[in-house]
Amino acid sequence: MFADLHIHSIYSDGSFTADQILKEAQKHGISCIAVTDHDCIDFYLKEPVAGLKQQYAIEILSGVEMSASFAGTDIHILGYGIDIAHAGFIKKMEENKAHRYERLMRMAAKLSSQGVRVDTDELSSFFTAGTVGRLHLARYLQAKKKVFSIKEAFDKYLGKKAPAYIPAYKDAISAVIRMIKEAHGLAFLAHPLLYSFQESQICQLRDMGIDGMEVLYPTWTVSVSHHYQNLADKYRLLKCGGSDCHGLHKDYVGIGTTKMPYAWLEEMKSRLARQATDTSS
Repeated sequence: MFADLHIHSIYSDGSFTADQILKEAQKHGISCIAVTDHDCIDFYLKEPVAGLKQQYAIEILSGVEMSASFAGTDIHILGYGIDIAHAGFIKKMEENKAHRYERLMRMAAKLSSQGVRVDTDELSSFFTAGTVGRLHLARYLQAKKKVFSIKEAFDKYLGKKAPAYIPAYKDAISAVIRMIKEAHGLAFLAHPLLYSFQESQICQLRDMGIDGMEVLYPTWTVSVSHHYQNLADKYRLLKCGGSDCHGLHKDYVGIGTTKMPYAWLEEMKSRLARQATDTSS
């Protein structure tokens, strides 16, 4: 049995609907998924999750991917097992959704001021639901033939060193961990290789309350995965992994490309159960 705990849907920057995600997971032998949209839990609030579980005989663990700032580095934190009915967490997601929309409109205005006209009404047609991000603007630029590809849109206009880039709003890592914990979830560091973190930084995050780390990722070699698995074991961190599937909106990486051992999920469930017991006692 396997899990894929890093999947994006139409509620952020993925192209797959709920049914498409479950069908793909079923096709590739995945027993449990987590949809981890960016700063958004609309998948769990708006989709018939209980019915989907029953229809496809697949477990669905609640999830989210949140932006955070740590020692001057922009990082992503995966939250698992969060209480999607938690009022404070819902409010925070709505605030983050507003920050993301405002940033994208500012980037669109910046492009227009630089001679790359963006019709914001037309741009809005690329927002299906949930949160928005640079990928939506990149898709608009490609559709309007202002660039040939998503990659060109980021390289030429939207990437961190490109002329229309505006930094995203991010909470401090301590605040993000606290928000996930207050919603009764577990906080995991996403794709640590992306940040070139040293062992000392992993140790720091552990001391700040991080519960685990993503140690399986589709673009990593076996040796890289083993390195992070060893670090997680050394610092008694939980382990997770997933495809980071965005459907057809990025270079295609299919659901189930990365198969996380189900035993790791069992460890996560045990930690969540202990937290629930501690909270209620």
